[in-house]
Amino acid sequence: PVTEGAFDTTPNGGEDSYIARLSADGSELLACTYMGGSGIGSDYVSSLALASDGSIIVSGRTCSSDWPTTAGSFSPTSAGSCDVFVSHLSPDLSALIASTYFGGGSSDSFYSMTILQDDSVVIGGGSSPSTAPLTTERGPFDGAPLGTYLTRLSPDLSELVWSIPVGAAVNEIVPHNDALFIAGWTTYPEFPTTPGAFSNEFTGIPGSTPELIAARLSSDAQTLHWSTFIT
Repeated sequence: PVTEGAFDTTPNGGEDSYIARLSADGSELLACTYMGGSGIGSDYVSSLALASDGSIIVSGRTCSSDWPTTAGSFSPTSAGSCDVFVSHLSPDLSALIASTYFGGGSSDSFYSMTILQDDSVVIGGGSSPSTAPLTTERGPFDGAPLGTYLTRLSPDLSELVWSIPVGAAVNEIVPHNDALFIAGWTTYPEFPTTPGAFSNEFTGIPGSTPELIAARLSSDAQTLHWSTFIT
C-alpha cells in the first residue's frame, strides 16, 4: 500500500519495486512508494542503506529506459538493455533527491552496495560485454579480467570517484576505517591474490565452477592490502 504524498503512487508497468518505511516497533506504515519504469523486464531494488541524515539510498538493476533519474546525475539515461541504478530518496519517501544509471552498452548485473562515511556510494556489478565505465583498467587488482567492477560514486551521484575491474562478482562490501572488505566469487584463475594469503590457488574449473574470494583494499581503490581464494 503506497501512502499519500509518496514520490510515486502509481504503478509504472512491468514489475515495479517498492520502498516502505515502518515505525520503530513495526506497528505502523509511515511511508511507501513505488520505484520503477515502464520496461517489460522487472525493476529490482536489491539493496538499501541509510545516509547520515536518515535519507534512503537504494540500488539494484533495471531494464527500463525510463527509470526515474535526476538532472546532473552521473548517467541520467540508460546505457544498455539493463543497467545498475542508484537512487537517493528523502527520509519520508516523498522526493527523489538524486538518481543515476550505471552500466555499459549491453546488459549489467548488480551484486552489492554500501555507503561510506561521507555518504558516497560503492557498488559491485558486472557488465557483459565489459563496457561499464572504468577510471582505470588496472587498479589494485592488477591483471584482473575485465567484466566485473567495483565503483564509487560521489554523495550527490553526479561524479565517478573511481571505478576498477575486480575479476570477481563482489557480493559483499564492508567499509571499516579507510578500507573496504569485499567477498564474492570468481571463475577466473587469473584473479589477483597477494603473497602470503590464505590461498593463492584456484581449484575450480576455469570459466565454469566458481571459487569464493575475499580481499581488503583501501577506500580510495589505490592499494590492495590482501586478497585470497577461499578453497
